Amino acid sequence: MLLRGEAGIDKTALLDWTAVQARGRGFTVLRAVGSEAEAKLAFGALHQVLWPLMEGSWALPTRQRQAVESALGLHETATPVAGSSSAPRH
Repeated sequence: MLLRGEAGIDKTALLDWTAVQARGRGFTVLRAVGSEAEAKLAFGALHQVLWPLMEGSWALPTRQRQAVESALGLHETATPVAGSSSAPRH
């Protein structure tokens, strides 16, 4: 759910209520909070949303896990060597 609106109209209260209801029904709730200070950080909101899920990243295929870990700054992105099995296919 994305909720936008003027300050002071109880957006946070509505989101908190929705999160409690969703968790009570067995959903995983992921949240990110935007801020002007983070506006220029690459993947800032993605980091907030995905970090709680990283303990289960072992279940992802290797390439997807490495991509997520790179986006979160957990390791350097390796440049594939031409002709290797990890090189992009066109």
